[in-house]
Amino acid sequence: MGSAFRVLQGADFLLHQPLEPAGVLPADLREIFNQARERSALKVFQKAISSSADLLLLTGTLARFDEEPRLGCFLFEQFRRLAAERVRIVWAASAEEKTPEWATESTVSRLSPGTELTLPSLRSKGTMTVAWPVAGQKVSTSDNNHLVVTIQRFAQGLGVEYSIHGEPAATRHRTIPIQESGPQDPSPCGMWLTEIGTSHRATPSLLPTSTVHWASESIEIQSETTRSDLLREMERRLTELNRHRTVELILVEWKLEGAGPLLSSLLHDSDLRELLQASRSLAGSQQRLWSWKIETRPSVAQLEHWQRESNVYAQALNVQQELSSTSQNEGLELRELPGHDSAHPPHHGRVHWVKKRLAHSLLRSRHGRPSQE
Repeated sequence: MGSAFRVLQGADFLLHQPLEPAGVLPADLREIFNQARERSALKVFQKAISSSADLLLLTGTLARFDEEPRLGCFLFEQFRRLAAERVRIVWAASAEEKTPEWATESTVSRLSPGTELTLPSLRSKGTMTVAWPVAGQKVSTSDNNHLVVTIQRFAQGLGVEYSIHGEPAATRHRTIPIQESGPQDPSPCGMWLTEIGTSHRATPSLLPTSTVHWASESIEIQSETTRSDLLREMERRLTELNRHRTVELILVEWKLEGAGPLLSSLLHDSDLRELLQASRSLAGSQQRLWSWKIETRPSVAQLEHWQRESNVYAQALNVQQELSSTSQNEGLELRELPGHDSAHPPHHGRVHWVKKRLAHSLLRSRHGRPSQE
C-alpha cells in the first residue's frame, strides 16, 4: 500500500541508569547485564532500519549526558545510521531533558510540550505532523496523505495517537519503556510499530526489546518434598523458561512456599547459598538463565510450628511485627544496619527490608550469634 506510513515508537531509554542489583554474575552474563539498556536501544534503532520506518518517535529520557558523556557518542552514531537510511527522528521530551548539540546536529528534531513539527517523509510522498498539544491546543491537518502523530497525556502516563485526516477514528497506544529496571518492575516493555494508511485503521504491534528479564518462580513445598525433588522441579522450570525465552538473559528468583522439613533446613544463609549454587549447575541454567535469589515463604502452619519450638526465625518475625513506626523511620535514615554489610537496600519495599534487618540485628545482640534468615 503506497500511501501507508510506518512509525516506530520507543520510550524511556534511561541509558545512564543501571539496572537494579542482581548479585555477582559470571563475566559473560555481567557484560550483558551492564549493557542491557544500550542493547535494548540498539534493537529499536535496528528495527527502524529493517522495517523501513518513515518516523522513529522517541519519548521520555534518553540519557543523563552529564553523568555519562559517552552515551552522547553512542546516540550520535545511531542517529547518523538512521539518517543515512532516510528515517526521520523526532524526540519528544520536556525542557529539562538535555542533549549535547553535537550529539543530534540536524539528524534529530526536538519536540517540546505545546509545539508541533511538520516534516515530509523521506520514504514516501506524504507529510507527517508530530504534535504535543497542551490546554486544548489544536493540531494542524492537511490532505488524506498527511499523517498526524499526537502525544497525549493518558491516565497511565504519555500516549501516542495516530490518524490520517478524514479517518473516523484514531489508532493509539500508551508509551512503555524498552527495558525493565528490576525484579519489582511490573511494566511491560517493548517498542510499538504502527503502519497506517488511508484505506485501513492499523493496530500498533508491540515488539520485544528487553535484554534482561527477571522471572519469579514459586514452588510449593510439601512435608514429603526432598531436596532432590526440589532440584528436579527447578530444572523443569528452567527448561520451560528457556523454551519461551525472547531475551538475552533471564534472572530467576525462586520463592519456596509451604511447610515441611525441607523449609526448616533452609533457615541459615549458608543453606540457601548452597541450594542457590546447586540450582546454577542444573542443565537448564546453561542457556543464559541465572538463579540469582532464593526466598523462603513458610506457611502459617509452619510458622506456628517454629514458634512452638522457639525457633529464632519465628522470633525474628515476632520482633519485626512489634517494631514501632518510629523505629522503622529511624532505620530508614541508616546507611547500614548493625550486622549487615550492604549500604544499598532494594529500591522497592524498603520499609519491609528495614523492618526485617532491624529484627535480625536485635536478635543477633539478644542471642550473641549471627542472625538466621
